[in-house]
Amino acid sequence: MTQAKVQAVNEILLKGEPANISVDEHSGYTGYKPQAVVDAMNEVFWCEWGFEEVSSEITPGEKGLAIAQVRVWLKGVEFKPTSYGQNRVTRGDVGDARKGAQTDAIKKALSYFSIGNRAYHGLLPDKKEQARQSANNQRQQQSQPAKPEATIEKASDEQWKQICSLCETLEIDPPTTDYNTHQAANVIRTLQARVEKMQARNTETQAAQPAQSESLTYQAIYKVGKEKGLWNAANGFYAFASHVVGGNVNSATVKNLAAPNLDKLMKAVEAEKQPAA
Repeated sequence: MTQAKVQAVNEILLKGEPANISVDEHSGYTGYKPQAVVDAMNEVFWCEWGFEEVSSEITPGEKGLAIAQVRVWLKGVEFKPTSYGQNRVTRGDVGDARKGAQTDAIKKALSYFSIGNRAYHGLLPDKKEQARQSANNQRQQQSQPAKPEATIEKASDEQWKQICSLCETLEIDPPTTDYNTHQAANVIRTLQARVEKMQARNTETQAAQPAQSESLTYQAIYKVGKEKGLWNAANGFYAFASHVVGGNVNSATVKNLAAPNLDKLMKAVEAEKQPAA
Protein backbone atom coordinates (compact mmCIF):
# COMPACT_ATOMS: atom_id res chain seq x y z
CA MET A 1 0.00 0.00 0.00
CA THR A 2 2.78 2.47 0.96
CA GLN A 3 4.69 1.75 -2.27
CA ALA A 4 1.55 2.45 -4.31
CA LYS A 5 1.10 5.77 -2.52
CA VAL A 6 4.74 6.70 -3.14
CA GLN A 7 4.13 6.05 -6.83
CA ALA A 8 1.00 8.20 -6.69
CA VAL A 9 3.01 11.10 -5.21
CA ASN A 10 5.62 10.76 -7.97
CA GLU A 11 2.89 10.75 -10.63
CA ILE A 12 1.49 14.01 -9.22
CA LEU A 13 4.97 15.55 -9.35
CA LEU A 14 5.50 14.33 -12.92
CA LYS A 15 2.20 15.81 -14.09
CA GLY A 16 3.16 19.13 -12.49
CA GLU A 17 6.37 19.46 -14.52
CA PRO A 18 7.89 21.81 -15.46
CA ALA A 19 5.96 24.38 -13.37
CA ASN A 20 6.96 22.61 -10.13
CA ILE A 21 10.68 22.56 -10.99
CA SER A 22 13.19 25.11 -9.70
CA VAL A 23 16.92 25.68 -10.20
CA ASP A 24 19.01 26.70 -7.17
CA GLU A 25 20.71 30.00 -8.01
CA HIS A 26 23.77 29.14 -5.93
CA SER A 27 24.43 25.45 -6.71
CA GLY A 28 22.70 25.22 -10.10
CA TYR A 29 20.89 22.04 -8.90
CA THR A 30 17.59 21.30 -10.64
CA GLY A 31 14.90 19.86 -8.38
CA TYR A 32 11.26 19.94 -7.39
CA LYS A 33 10.03 22.97 -5.47
CA PRO A 34 9.70 21.94 -1.79
CA GLN A 35 6.11 23.18 -1.59
CA ALA A 36 5.16 21.02 -4.58
CA VAL A 37 6.50 17.95 -2.75
CA VAL A 38 4.65 18.88 0.46
CA ASP A 39 1.38 19.45 -1.44
CA ALA A 40 1.70 16.10 -3.23
CA MET A 41 2.41 14.33 0.09
CA ASN A 42 -0.64 15.93 1.72
CA GLU A 43 -2.83 14.90 -1.21
CA VAL A 44 -1.82 11.22 -0.99
CA PHE A 45 -0.65 10.72 2.62
CA TRP A 46 -3.05 13.05 4.43
CA CYS A 47 -2.63 12.46 8.20
CA GLU A 48 -0.29 9.56 7.39
CA TRP A 49 3.03 11.40 7.25
CA GLY A 50 4.86 14.10 9.16
CA PHE A 51 8.18 15.48 10.31
CA GLU A 52 9.98 16.86 13.34
CA GLU A 53 12.77 19.42 13.37
CA VAL A 54 15.89 17.95 15.00
CA SER A 55 18.02 21.08 14.90
CA SER A 56 18.11 24.58 13.42
CA GLU A 57 20.76 27.29 13.26
CA ILE A 58 21.72 30.53 11.51
CA THR A 59 25.36 30.90 10.51
CA PRO A 60 26.90 34.29 11.33
CA GLY A 61 27.85 36.87 8.75
CA GLU A 62 26.28 39.49 6.52
CA LYS A 63 24.87 36.78 4.26
CA GLY A 64 23.85 34.25 6.89
CA LEU A 65 22.69 30.75 6.10
CA ALA A 66 19.76 28.99 7.76
CA ILE A 67 20.45 25.28 8.31
CA ALA A 68 17.83 22.78 9.50
CA GLN A 69 17.83 19.06 10.20
CA VAL A 70 14.50 17.23 10.14
CA ARG A 71 13.26 13.68 10.58
CA VAL A 72 10.33 12.44 8.45
CA TRP A 73 8.00 9.48 8.97
CA LEU A 74 5.32 7.56 7.12
CA LYS A 75 2.53 5.78 8.94
CA GLY A 76 3.31 2.09 9.37
CA VAL A 77 6.98 2.46 8.34
CA GLU A 78 9.61 1.96 11.05
CA PHE A 79 12.39 3.69 9.10
CA LYS A 80 12.48 7.46 9.93
CA PRO A 81 15.27 9.11 7.93
CA THR A 82 16.81 12.50 8.73
CA SER A 83 18.36 15.05 6.38
CA TYR A 84 19.71 18.59 6.30
CA GLY A 85 18.42 21.58 4.34
CA GLN A 86 19.59 25.14 3.93
CA ASN A 87 18.45 28.55 2.72
CA ARG A 88 20.11 31.97 2.58
CA VAL A 89 18.94 34.88 4.72
CA THR A 90 17.93 37.69 2.38
CA ARG A 91 17.07 41.23 3.45
CA GLY A 92 17.30 40.12 7.08
CA ASP A 93 14.25 37.83 6.83
CA VAL A 94 15.39 35.07 9.20
CA GLY A 95 11.93 33.52 9.54
CA ASP A 96 11.55 32.97 5.81
CA ALA A 97 15.09 31.54 5.65
CA ARG A 98 14.33 29.08 8.46
CA LYS A 99 11.15 27.94 6.68
CA GLY A 100 13.06 27.48 3.42
CA ALA A 101 15.76 25.42 5.14
CA GLN A 102 13.11 23.28 6.85
CA THR A 103 11.15 22.49 3.66
CA ASP A 104 14.41 21.82 1.80
CA ALA A 105 15.35 19.28 4.49
CA ILE A 106 11.89 17.68 4.33
CA LYS A 107 12.21 17.21 0.57
CA LYS A 108 15.65 15.62 0.91
CA ALA A 109 14.59 13.32 3.76
CA LEU A 110 11.57 12.11 1.78
CA SER A 111 13.95 11.07 -1.01
CA TYR A 112 14.92 8.08 1.18
CA PHE A 113 11.44 6.73 0.38
CA SER A 114 12.05 7.37 -3.38
CA ILE A 115 9.69 10.37 -3.28
CA GLY A 116 10.69 12.85 -5.97
CA ASN A 117 13.29 10.39 -7.27
CA ARG A 118 13.19 11.82 -10.80
CA ALA A 119 15.10 14.79 -9.41
CA TYR A 120 17.79 12.67 -7.73
CA HIS A 121 18.15 10.45 -10.81
CA GLY A 122 18.82 13.53 -12.92
CA LEU A 123 15.69 13.07 -15.04
CA LEU A 124 14.34 16.61 -14.64
CA PRO A 125 14.99 18.93 -17.58
CA ASP A 126 17.43 21.78 -16.90
CA LYS A 127 16.81 25.39 -17.95
CA LYS A 128 17.99 24.81 -21.52
CA GLU A 129 15.87 21.66 -21.86
CA GLN A 130 12.81 23.41 -20.39
CA ALA A 131 13.24 26.31 -22.82
CA ARG A 132 13.65 23.90 -25.74
CA GLN A 133 10.53 21.94 -24.73
CA SER A 134 8.55 25.16 -24.30
CA ALA A 135 9.62 26.40 -27.73
CA ASN A 136 8.74 23.05 -29.33
CA ASN A 137 5.32 23.02 -27.66
CA GLN A 138 4.59 26.55 -28.87
CA ARG A 139 5.56 25.67 -32.44
CA GLN A 140 3.42 22.54 -32.36
CA GLN A 141 0.43 24.45 -31.01
CA GLN A 142 0.80 27.08 -33.72
CA SER A 143 1.28 24.62 -36.58
CA GLN A 144 -1.51 22.16 -35.81
CA PRO A 145 -4.77 22.04 -33.89
CA ALA A 146 -4.65 20.73 -30.36
CA LYS A 147 -5.31 17.02 -30.05
CA PRO A 148 -7.60 15.66 -27.36
CA GLU A 149 -5.69 14.11 -24.48
CA ALA A 150 -7.09 10.68 -25.28
CA THR A 151 -5.17 10.62 -28.60
CA ILE A 152 -1.74 10.94 -26.96
CA GLU A 153 -0.01 7.60 -27.41
CA LYS A 154 1.68 5.78 -24.57
CA ALA A 155 5.40 5.12 -24.70
CA SER A 156 6.25 2.26 -27.04
CA ASP A 157 7.86 -1.02 -25.98
CA GLU A 158 11.03 0.04 -27.77
CA GLN A 159 11.17 3.29 -25.77
CA TRP A 160 10.76 1.37 -22.52
CA LYS A 161 13.56 -1.01 -23.53
CA GLN A 162 15.84 2.00 -24.11
CA ILE A 163 14.90 3.55 -20.78
CA CYS A 164 15.48 0.30 -18.86
CA SER A 165 18.81 -0.31 -20.62
CA LEU A 166 20.05 3.21 -19.87
CA CYS A 167 18.93 2.94 -16.22
CA GLU A 168 20.81 -0.35 -15.91
CA THR A 169 23.96 1.32 -17.26
CA LEU A 170 23.55 4.14 -14.71
CA GLU A 171 22.79 1.59 -11.96
CA ILE A 172 19.48 3.22 -11.03
CA ASP A 173 15.97 1.80 -10.83
CA PRO A 174 13.86 2.38 -13.96
CA PRO A 175 10.89 4.75 -13.45
CA THR A 176 7.48 3.22 -12.76
CA THR A 177 5.42 6.10 -14.16
CA ASP A 178 3.40 5.56 -17.36
CA TYR A 179 4.95 7.96 -19.88
CA ASN A 180 3.48 9.05 -23.19
CA THR A 181 5.70 9.04 -26.28
CA HIS A 182 6.84 12.66 -25.85
CA GLN A 183 7.70 12.23 -22.16
CA ALA A 184 9.55 8.98 -22.88
CA ALA A 185 11.59 10.67 -25.62
CA ASN A 186 12.61 13.43 -23.19
CA VAL A 187 13.57 10.86 -20.53
CA ILE A 188 15.67 8.92 -23.06
CA ARG A 189 17.53 12.07 -24.11
CA THR A 190 18.23 12.98 -20.49
CA LEU A 191 19.44 9.47 -19.62
CA GLN A 192 21.64 9.28 -22.73
CA ALA A 193 23.28 12.57 -21.75
CA ARG A 194 23.98 11.19 -18.26
CA VAL A 195 25.48 7.98 -19.68
CA GLU A 196 27.75 9.98 -21.97
CA LYS A 197 28.95 12.14 -19.05
CA MET A 198 29.52 9.06 -16.89
CA GLN A 199 31.50 7.32 -19.64
CA ALA A 200 33.59 10.45 -20.20
CA ARG A 201 34.38 10.71 -16.47
CA ASN A 202 35.30 7.03 -16.32
CA THR A 203 37.63 7.43 -19.28
CA GLU A 204 39.33 10.43 -17.69
CA THR A 205 39.69 8.62 -14.37
CA GLN A 206 41.19 5.53 -15.98
CA ALA A 207 43.62 7.67 -17.96
CA ALA A 208 44.69 9.69 -14.92
CA GLN A 209 45.09 6.87 -12.40
CA PRO A 210 47.53 3.92 -12.51
CA ALA A 211 46.14 0.42 -12.48
CA GLN A 212 45.10 -0.65 -9.00
CA SER A 213 44.64 -4.05 -7.48
CA GLU A 214 41.13 -5.35 -7.22
CA SER A 215 39.38 -3.99 -4.10
CA LEU A 216 35.95 -4.01 -2.50
CA THR A 217 33.29 -2.15 -4.54
CA TYR A 218 29.76 -1.06 -3.76
CA GLN A 219 28.56 -3.19 -6.70
CA ALA A 220 29.96 -6.29 -4.99
CA ILE A 221 28.27 -5.33 -1.71
CA TYR A 222 24.97 -4.74 -3.53
CA LYS A 223 25.22 -8.18 -5.17
CA VAL A 224 25.90 -9.94 -1.86
CA GLY A 225 22.95 -8.22 -0.16
CA LYS A 226 20.63 -8.95 -3.07
CA GLU A 227 21.60 -12.63 -3.06
CA LYS A 228 20.78 -12.74 0.67
CA GLY A 229 17.37 -11.22 -0.04
CA LEU A 230 18.09 -7.98 1.89
CA TRP A 231 16.81 -5.88 -1.05
CA ASN A 232 15.40 -6.32 -4.52
CA ALA A 233 16.28 -2.94 -6.02
CA ALA A 234 18.81 -0.13 -5.70
CA ASN A 235 16.60 2.04 -3.48
CA GLY A 236 16.60 -0.61 -0.76
CA PHE A 237 20.39 -0.79 -0.92
CA TYR A 238 20.71 3.02 -0.70
CA ALA A 239 18.44 3.17 2.37
CA PHE A 240 20.43 0.39 4.09
CA ALA A 241 23.77 2.01 3.23
CA SER A 242 22.59 5.43 4.46
CA HIS A 243 21.66 3.91 7.80
CA VAL A 244 24.98 2.08 8.17
CA VAL A 245 27.38 4.90 7.17
CA GLY A 246 25.26 7.68 8.69
CA GLY A 247 24.86 9.82 5.57
CA ASN A 248 22.78 10.29 2.45
CA VAL A 249 23.75 7.48 0.07
CA ASN A 250 22.19 7.58 -3.40
CA SER A 251 23.08 6.75 -7.01
CA ALA A 252 25.55 9.67 -7.11
CA THR A 253 27.20 9.54 -3.66
CA VAL A 254 27.56 5.75 -3.54
CA LYS A 255 30.40 5.99 -6.07
CA ASN A 256 32.37 8.18 -3.64
CA LEU A 257 32.22 5.89 -0.59
CA ALA A 258 35.68 5.54 0.94
CA ALA A 259 37.24 2.14 1.63
CA PRO A 260 36.51 2.27 5.40
CA ASN A 261 32.81 2.89 4.72
CA LEU A 262 32.73 0.09 2.14
CA ASP A 263 34.31 -2.30 4.66
CA LYS A 264 31.79 -1.20 7.30
CA LEU A 265 28.92 -1.68 4.86
CA MET A 266 30.08 -5.16 3.83
CA LYS A 267 30.38 -6.24 7.48
CA ALA A 268 26.85 -4.97 8.13
CA VAL A 269 25.53 -6.94 5.13
CA GLU A 270 27.33 -10.09 6.23
CA ALA A 271 25.95 -9.68 9.77
CA GLU A 272 22.35 -9.41 8.57
CA LYS A 273 20.36 -12.63 8.74
CA GLN A 274 18.83 -13.90 5.54
CA PRO A 275 15.04 -13.32 5.56
CA ALA A 276 12.94 -16.42 6.07
CA ALA A 277 11.58 -17.89 2.83
